[in-house]
Amino acid sequence: MKKKSTDHEILTALNEIIQESNKPKKVELGLADDIEKAYDKAESLEKNIGKAASKLRSEVLKTSDAWDKVEVLSMKGLKAAKELGVKEAEKLFKSRGGDAEVNIKEMKAILSKIDSFNI
Repeated sequence: MKKKSTDHEILTALNEIIQESNKPKKVELGLADDIEKAYDKAESLEKNIGKAASKLRSEVLKTSDAWDKVEVLSMKGLKAAKELGVKEAEKLFKSRGGDAEVNIKEMKAILSKIDSFNI
């Protein structure tokens, strides 16, 4: 013979069903919170990259200006050394001017790469 369920047993079973149905929602809400935290962290890190890129750009511009000065001074020195006929000085100034020219091109390439970032 089948035993009839008591009100207490029915309420207990119903309560268990309700608790089980709430568990996935808690997991989903926890996952949403995790996603938001990860998103906020990624945004914050990206802002740091933007600041670093801006600082790097500024440093590259300063360096480029310094190499420009080396190039200008080297060309003046080269002209003076040629006028005086000092071959060793000509070689030195020509070498320094050439190094400056190469480094200026490198600084321009670096600036171009920095400017291509979409941060």
